[in-house]
Amino acid sequence: MRSGALVQLLRTTPTDPRPAIARGELNFTFFYIGPESYLAARRDVALYAGADYIASDGILFAACLKLLGRKRRTHLTFDYTSLAPSVFDAIAQRRGAVALVGGTTEEARRAAEYMEGRHEGLRCVLAESGFFDWETERSALLARIIAAKPAAVVLGNGFPRQNRLALALRAEGFEGSIFTCGAFIHQTARRGQYFPTWINRLHLRAFYRIVKEPYVLRRVLIAYPRGVFWFLVDFAAGR
Repeated sequence: MRSGALVQLLRTTPTDPRPAIARGELNFTFFYIGPESYLAARRDVALYAGADYIASDGILFAACLKLLGRKRRTHLTFDYTSLAPSVFDAIAQRRGAVALVGGTTEEARRAAEYMEGRHEGLRCVLAESGFFDWETERSALLARIIAAKPAAVVLGNGFPRQNRLALALRAEGFEGSIFTCGAFIHQTARRGQYFPTWINRLHLRAFYRIVKEPYVLRRVLIAYPRGVFWFLVDFAAGR
């Protein structure tokens, strides 16, 4: 599919799953997209196939999506400053379970312990590393997730693999909700809220991560401008 199809997908796919969560509907797939992942999706729009919700990863790309006429909030991140609390509270109220895949094994386990302590009634039935061999270990991981029967799976094993893992779960018949979450598991392993309140208020999360995680600098200086540029090109071509 050409890039125009990706713009159309972003134009028509809802962004905010919170009304569905409030109704107890936990059977959807939530992906996010930012400048860097947009570049990859231009080459393979199937990475976002089957998404029920696609939100923006960051304020910058949220501004881009507004050009598509999106009036509802598009900037929703899966962390404790945004979407995660409502998801885990909804599952905890039903004494449900979640599965985590992301970070190292130790980080996934620490994040699971933190979440269970914060949300009374929540059970983390699986917490596994996102660093696995796609060819030799994927099938066994999929089987373990499905056997655990979580209400939701949170995938933080890096783009585009987390999207591909979500699609593989659906292909295997998983019926719960699936959330891709970027660095949420790695960050939550450090005991909850990763970003200071004032950083969130001033929308400086990317710059904070540059200081804390220097590899993010390459994204901000190279991938982000390219992703925004090509989105604007595709938007202009498809208007």
